[in-house]
Amino acid sequence: MKFPASIRAMTFCAVILLLLGVPQAQTPQFKAETRLVLVDVVASDQNDQPVMGLKAADFKVFEDGKLQQVRFFDPHTLTIQAKTTQASRQLPPHVYTNVPEEDPGVVRTVVLFDTLNTPTADQVFARREMVKFLKVLPKGQSVALFTLGKQLRMVHGFGGTSDELLAAAEKIIPEHSPLVTTDAQRQDALDEIVKIENASAVNLPPRATAAPMSGGSAQSESAGGSSTTVSGYTDRLREFMHENEASYDDMRVRMTVDALEVLAHGVSGYPGRKNLVWLSATFPFSLGPNPEISDHTRSMRSYDTVLRDIAAELAGERISVYPIDVRGLMGSGAAISSSGESSTGYTSQGIPRFSKVMDRQSTDMFNSHNTMNDIATQTGGKAFYDTNGLQGAMQRSIERGASYYTLAYAPQNTAWDGRFRKVEVKISRSAKLEYRHGYFAVGEQAPRPEKEIKEMLLTAVQPGTLDSTMMPFVVQVLPPEKPTDPVRVQYVIDPRQVLFKETPDSIKHAVIDLMTVAWDDKNHDAGHASDTLEAALSAETFQRVSQTGIRTHQELVLKPGSYHLRIGVMDRTNQNIGTIDVPITIASAETAAK
Repeated sequence: MKFPASIRAMTFCAVILLLLGVPQAQTPQFKAETRLVLVDVVASDQNDQPVMGLKAADFKVFEDGKLQQVRFFDPHTLTIQAKTTQASRQLPPHVYTNVPEEDPGVVRTVVLFDTLNTPTADQVFARREMVKFLKVLPKGQSVALFTLGKQLRMVHGFGGTSDELLAAAEKIIPEHSPLVTTDAQRQDALDEIVKIENASAVNLPPRATAAPMSGGSAQSESAGGSSTTVSGYTDRLREFMHENEASYDDMRVRMTVDALEVLAHGVSGYPGRKNLVWLSATFPFSLGPNPEISDHTRSMRSYDTVLRDIAAELAGERISVYPIDVRGLMGSGAAISSSGESSTGYTSQGIPRFSKVMDRQSTDMFNSHNTMNDIATQTGGKAFYDTNGLQGAMQRSIERGASYYTLAYAPQNTAWDGRFRKVEVKISRSAKLEYRHGYFAVGEQAPRPEKEIKEMLLTAVQPGTLDSTMMPFVVQVLPPEKPTDPVRVQYVIDPRQVLFKETPDSIKHAVIDLMTVAWDDKNHDAGHASDTLEAALSAETFQRVSQTGIRTHQELVLKPGSYHLRIGVMDRTNQNIGTIDVPITIASAETAAK
């Protein structure tokens, strides 16, 4: 678990000083290892207004039913002041960093507009409501806007003005998702299957009711066999339809989980609690298997483990999820586009088809809302559905996370065995509490294969990906003085952010991977450099490096043109990754001569 220490708060200033060659003051060092569990608690009264002024003594925290000692308490009840501009920090020339600016008291909110899991018609309504919400958003609130389609894309970051945020939101256009199967599409497909069955029943000769004389047996078997053949054919069609839909769900789950993981890594460096307002129409996780598909694949379609893993990662980065169902209040029954073939009459088992339609819709809605509640509960947020007021739901999501209390405790159970531990918070006053209700006590993870680790960094430096703040660092990118000279990338990495392993001979070991890729305007790799820094530092050398920073550099030669350098650093021990996007232009010889 991460402690809200001042290490990250000091990182920017410290690393800039290191870059400028300013030595840092010597400080006594001691070793201590304490795992703290952070719990952000939102307290509200019966009118959904925040309960202010609570003290540490007002809270009691229980883990698996056992009272824990609160080691750290921090109230976040500052009212966000309206401000027209946001001062930007000044960096030396050609210097870039992925270290977030510190702004105490600011509550950060990420709005995720999900087009991957939302039908186009629902996107239009959701976009309109989102724009209405942003128009009345008080100035000074720190809001970032992302879209999730084929990939996660940042439309607007935390910086900038409210007007810039609104302008970015208005440029979002609905995007058709080929992986979403709406209930209307499902009914249309079933209509066609039932049509085949009905047509076959009319055209087939009647089944014989008595054993005929010579040759009759063959005719009876022929008629019955044809009926059986049609029934088997339509059963296979239904099975194929459900399997196809389940395969689309598998792809959406994978893409959604990957996007949420990237998002968590991207905002992890920002201090404090972050609110994730997730606007979507269908949540691709199902807490139970799909009863419509065959037994041999049924267990593959249960995503409860996947859901809990990603929820645990979001909670670990102090991201509270507020899922909002953009469909609002929904009706049930036959779709307007449906011919009614699949919702009238009876099945071959004598079950009313309309009952099956209603049961399926009820199950889908239950699973979706249950999933929303589950991921909200596990991350300390709240789910909103059965409402047409999306603008109000978004506003309440931000308001609920604006005032909260941070509690931290060292678990009495020191066995980090990966099991789930239930967390319960109680207060002395009457109030509704929102917080994450547990965590997985994950210890030191087994090392991943080297190939997989390298692929992680390679994925992080792809064009268009979100900058990751998990591994903070600073770079100075020096353009070439002559077109034939290389671009020089100088790294300064704060050793306090690197996980060193110490061997019995007091040598500190660390492995850091570095990668720089120059992407042209067509997202082609125009040049790259990849290196691995293996450090084995004595106590004396480590003390010196602690004052000067971990310094290294890369060089790559680029042809004249404009590029985006994706620069990445990864601590191989814990697989924390940091990335920066740096624009650079290489002048031609003729231009340089002028």
